[in-house]
Amino acid sequence: MNLFAIAALTLVLTCLGLGFLVFRFGHEKLHWIWGYFNIVVATWGFGCFIAGTTSDQNMAIFGWKIAFAAGMFISILFFHMVCVFCKAKYTGLIILGYLQAIILNIINLGFDRVVTKVRYVYGIYYVQASEFLIAGILLYLLLVTASFLELIKFFGKVAENRRTQLSYVIIGFFCGFLGGTSTFLPMLGIDSIYPAGNFGIVLYCIIVTYAILRHQLLDIEVIVKKTIIFSGLFTAAYTIFAFFALLSQALFEKYIIENRWVSLIPSVFVVTIMLRPLENYLVTVTDKYLFQKKYDYKELLKTFMSEVLTVLEIDKLVMLTKEKLEKTMKLEYCGIVITDKDDKNIVYNSEIKLKIPITLNDKAIGALLLGKKKSDEEYTKDDIDILQSLTRALGIAISNAKLFDELARTQAEMAQKDKMATVGTLAASMAHEIRNPITTIRVFSEYVPDRLKDTEFTNKYKDIVVKEVDKIDHIIQTLIDFSGDDSAAEIEMVSLEESIDELTSLTGLDKDMLDKIDFVKEIPANISKIRVNRKELDGILLNLIQNAMHAIEGKGRITFKAEEKNEFVELDIIDTGCGMSDDIAKNIFNPFFTTRSEGFGLGLFVVKQLVKRNGGTISVESTVGQGTKFRLRFKKSKILYPLSL
Repeated sequence: MNLFAIAALTLVLTCLGLGFLVFRFGHEKLHWIWGYFNIVVATWGFGCFIAGTTSDQNMAIFGWKIAFAAGMFISILFFHMVCVFCKAKYTGLIILGYLQAIILNIINLGFDRVVTKVRYVYGIYYVQASEFLIAGILLYLLLVTASFLELIKFFGKVAENRRTQLSYVIIGFFCGFLGGTSTFLPMLGIDSIYPAGNFGIVLYCIIVTYAILRHQLLDIEVIVKKTIIFSGLFTAAYTIFAFFALLSQALFEKYIIENRWVSLIPSVFVVTIMLRPLENYLVTVTDKYLFQKKYDYKELLKTFMSEVLTVLEIDKLVMLTKEKLEKTMKLEYCGIVITDKDDKNIVYNSEIKLKIPITLNDKAIGALLLGKKKSDEEYTKDDIDILQSLTRALGIAISNAKLFDELARTQAEMAQKDKMATVGTLAASMAHEIRNPITTIRVFSEYVPDRLKDTEFTNKYKDIVVKEVDKIDHIIQTLIDFSGDDSAAEIEMVSLEESIDELTSLTGLDKDMLDKIDFVKEIPANISKIRVNRKELDGILLNLIQNAMHAIEGKGRITFKAEEKNEFVELDIIDTGCGMSDDIAKNIFNPFFTTRSEGFGLGLFVVKQLVKRNGGTISVESTVGQGTKFRLRFKKSKILYPLSL
């Protein structure tokens, strides 16, 4: 038997085994498609095995027809499976894929136009590619490539705990398709590589089977574990019994008594005393190397308490507890509710398998809700004891988190008081700015009675008064806006990229400036959102964009560059304008400081206060003749879990 035939036979056995595993324990549409996929791949291998072992050309052609009858469906089944797995909607393409497989099979089996002739190479009657076979190979490559692109795109979207599973899926299928596709080369007259690529499909079966057992790809851990233990026990017990039966029979009949039934007594005795230790050994081995089911309760309690008691935010506390318990105890569901109900009972029902109250000073402040174990085992007394210890620690942690929230509110009130103090300072500066236009109005008003008939004077007086009143109104409105109540500001999870896109397309921006300025975004697609008031953020960004546009003479560029650093998101707004000196840069955030003939010097002062109000910071770097960079720094948004019954 040549290597090509050995690879094909191994492929048949492994794919049928994996297919049985998927059909036996899979329970979803995805699993059924996957099962059929393994069957057609095994059929492909069977056809290759026939072609690789026969010395008759007609039988070889028959084998290749079987191989391609199944092979036409491999790529579309794989694409269909990937679409279901990734929740991609390509219904029309899937239908077309199945139609092309059916049509090629009609041409293959009904008209004998796909597999028409073979040539002898590598000691095998290898099929030669016809026009229809080449078309089938091209369609196969197209669907397989599209499938892998969809998997790679989906990889960036899945949660971290599923990426390990998906990595095994991608690597396993890649090995399989790379190996299987390499067997097409001799069909195209390329004989530089021996066609043993079907071993790649065997490798796919091994990798995916390992993922099923080790990483719960099908959530069949307990069933497979019991099957392994039972099979191991049966095989070991039968082997031991047979060995001692033969040995004792020979010894008893020769030296003691010639009775076959009596000679079996030592075998029964040995099997009886070894059965329980053997079962325990198999359980330990499967737990350690496949499922790692056992865990140290004391170590869990120690680790949980040391980590949970340091958390001062309820949303993070819930997330940490949920992840740790689900991962460690292999739970299908874990949740936490915060309540003031005085409920200290442990409750079982059909949906929530276990409810343990979270108490503090003998008062129930919430509950830990647990779903069933993946093993379908009931919660033991040890489980309940350890969970009650954990909920006591959780009660302390929740109390700490509530105190932290109260402290945060107190700090917010103090910040409001500080802000009002800033308003007082601003008002003092504003007194001088308001006095100037008032003086102008007063001087002109003194001349009005004597020069009412002077048309030139009255027109000039009207224009100046309106201008000066508008200036006063703008200054006062700025003070009112800044001194507004922070409690009314709604904090949202805001996307920087969306805000920038909206602002750079605003009709309110100068159209002439927009034509001469290029906006460049260097913002990662998966960057975290920030927690700010959306309206105030828009005001901050719009002011900085307008300043950057005014600083640019001629053609220029404004770049928005964002990146995450620890718990913050930093946004740089960089222009290629005229820049500013260090003396100017250190004063730009002061009220009424301006280098422009128009304006009042309040824009950047208000920007800094709004940034500070939203928990952020702003800084500036500038070089004369090169440009300016403003850096904004805001806190990242966090995942919030609902905490209510």
